[in-house]
Amino acid sequence: MATLVRRGIRIEQGNRELDAEAGPGGGASRRALVARVARSPRLWASFPFYAYGYAAPKIRLRLRPPSAHVAWGRDESPREAARA
Repeated sequence: MATLVRRGIRIEQGNRELDAEAGPGGGASRRALVARVARSPRLWASFPFYAYGYAAPKIRLRLRPPSAHVAWGRDESPREAARA
């Protein structure tokens, strides 16, 4: 899960940079997603994991100091884990 969150942080950071250049974008609302999950009991067990994987990167990036900017590059952590 930690690798997924680190990946999510990089994705969120990139999305924020793109949004800053292009202006606000669209997308499905969180409320619509929760309503969709609420109507489908088979999704209930997995939703907390999805929500954590979605929210944790956004929260951690928001808490990161602006000076901790991460340069774009290839993430080797999943490949390192696969080699081990």
